[in-house]
Amino acid sequence: MLDVGCGSATLSTQTFTSYFESTIGIDISEVKIEEAKRLNKCGNVAFELIDGYDFPVEDNSVHLITFATSIHFLDLKLLEKKCERVLKPGGCCAAYAINWGDITGFSVGRTDWRQNRVLLNLIVEDFYVNIKAHLNIFAALRRNQQVYDQILNSSKIKLQEIVREREMTLRQLKNVFRTVGDYVIFMKHEKSTTDPLEFHIYIRILHF
Repeated sequence: MLDVGCGSATLSTQTFTSYFESTIGIDISEVKIEEAKRLNKCGNVAFELIDGYDFPVEDNSVHLITFATSIHFLDLKLLEKKCERVLKPGGCCAAYAINWGDITGFSVGRTDWRQNRVLLNLIVEDFYVNIKAHLNIFAALRRNQQVYDQILNSSKIKLQEIVREREMTLRQLKNVFRTVGDYVIFMKHEKSTTDPLEFHIYIRILHF
């Protein structure tokens, strides 16, 4: 298996390792690769720092290529050619993105849990606008439809029925957004006195 844009490897690499003899995770971020190595507990996984499309595997050698919230940043025409080179006959590419759906229950302070529906995608989209995120990052919030439309391979299939529910505190949710590359860049260069994550997420959720 080859995981392209593996990041810290928690979204895909570690999920699939038990199904393959060997797995390679690649990313352009040295920080993320080092983090992935530190978090890894599997003996059949390797991580490499790769800036480009020269996948470090032989022709016709890979059963599965995954793109976990990364395909919308890539040149799809070039990517398809590279995938065709390394995939075995009958091999598969799987691209997926986190779509933030909604919060179906939450509490503020010490109040009891209430059944409310907060459209988290709308909050995340505004957050991306505030941190001046790259336009491609919005594709993931729209279920990668524009990416799917650009893929030329006639065997492509789009699945929209996969839903995963997860309990998270507001602190845990914000920590997820702190790993967004555009947020890190914004906080480093803008030197804002107000953290857009702390202010924006908190106010919007309280508003709902």
